[in-house]
Amino acid sequence: MLYHLARLRALSILIGAIALLQFEAQATSPLVSVKKDYLVRVWETDRADLPHYCFTTIAQTPDGYLWLGSFANVSRFDGLRFTIFDHEETHDLPSNSVRTLFVDHDGVLWVGTDRGVARLKEGHWETLSESKGWPGGVVGSFAEDRQGNLWACAGGQIIKWDGDRFVPFPTPERGDDKSTLGCCVDADGKLWVQSRRYLGVFRDGAWVPVPLEADQVIAGITTSREGGLWVANLDRIRKFKDGQWIRTLERPEGFREQVVCLLEDSRTNLWMGGYTKGVLGFMNDGSVLRCTTEDDLENNATLCLFEDREDHIWIGSNGGGLARLRPRTVRTFDDSFGLSQNIVNSVTEESPGHLVVGTHGNGLVRFGPDRFGPAVVSSNAPALPNRPDLRADSWVHSVVRDSSGTIWAGTYGDGLFRIQGNTVSPVPLDKAGNRTVYALFVDSKDRLWIGTDAGLFCHSQEQSTFYGTNSGLPSMKVRVIAEDDAGSIWAGNGRTVLA
Repeated sequence: MLYHLARLRALSILIGAIALLQFEAQATSPLVSVKKDYLVRVWETDRADLPHYCFTTIAQTPDGYLWLGSFANVSRFDGLRFTIFDHEETHDLPSNSVRTLFVDHDGVLWVGTDRGVARLKEGHWETLSESKGWPGGVVGSFAEDRQGNLWACAGGQIIKWDGDRFVPFPTPERGDDKSTLGCCVDADGKLWVQSRRYLGVFRDGAWVPVPLEADQVIAGITTSREGGLWVANLDRIRKFKDGQWIRTLERPEGFREQVVCLLEDSRTNLWMGGYTKGVLGFMNDGSVLRCTTEDDLENNATLCLFEDREDHIWIGSNGGGLARLRPRTVRTFDDSFGLSQNIVNSVTEESPGHLVVGTHGNGLVRFGPDRFGPAVVSSNAPALPNRPDLRADSWVHSVVRDSSGTIWAGTYGDGLFRIQGNTVSPVPLDKAGNRTVYALFVDSKDRLWIGTDAGLFCHSQEQSTFYGTNSGLPSMKVRVIAEDDAGSIWAGNGRTVLA
């Protein structure tokens, strides 16, 4: 029994080491443009209706509106129009310099400024300043636990909302670290605070510090949906959970030595925004996405990151307006994935996750996973003048798979080919004009229908039957074939359709 336990313990350590190495490998992955997986939209600073060119914080209320804080106002955005709220028009807003926005479980919008707190509740603004317990200092963060308790950090102080006013909350002992405090609540409902050189959790009525390296500076922090926290220093990001550091991400060269904002999205990808470096996304598949001015941002200076309920990532810039990353619903695979010809005429599935692709002059190629292979060609060499061959420069008009898994490819000028594994065989069609195949279709009886310059063929059990003018089909090039619910075959040339 002890032997088996020792083996299990060793196996657990090995699996943990492999997982850690896999996660750390993300740090050495080459940076890939965010445009591979996301559509980038920027609301530029030259727009007349843009509330400001610097956005410090973003939140979303239950009605779907996006709220933006800046150094000049609070604004509401419906996707098309911005509505501005500032101190001059909304006197219950204590200051125009907005540092943080937060929406609680009741849908109340809380606004932290350099002169106190405001909230928007049931359509009414209310100022919460000294008379409501604000102790002074910039209100830079809010946090709420599962019981609905709301905390805020103002400078180096922590305050708690008791339903009517803010009351002081004990602060941790931080030695000579007098920097600003920030707070958050993790997925387990625990309250955390951090400053430049302190990280601690409130547990059993007391603050419990997390041991940090002697020279470690906390440059950013966010909660993880799986529990624990992501904590950035100047050269890496680490995850702390259950009393230990369990994962490490190295910040790539060129993205270090700066305070950052962090966001873990609903897919548990981690995003990092740098003050002058733009945004990086550490994806679960190991890739690292780059979003900078090279990828259509107007400015690399990033002040905040936010994910809305539609899984869009929003970027608040310091001087570059507002940007949105929307996940692509349609992904493009082009020459950057090894495709030598970007004009694709036809596609069929060869096996789950693997495709066969007919191109417009670069032959028939296989795809999967996430990469195009070399052209599928006839094995006969050398090519003979009167013998059709599937070549790397063939024009493949149509490709289809039958129930046996055989791939059929129709070409321009080279005829029809059968592909079984790596074996390519020409299929003769005994009719003038049969060397150009425009359309292929496998019907409900597993018969292969072939549209050519000469007309329509049906291939079944190694026999081909021609349907032309003698069968009532007019003289035409058959470019499209389909079957209706009654089993009738329809053929067309792009202008005429016949059954």
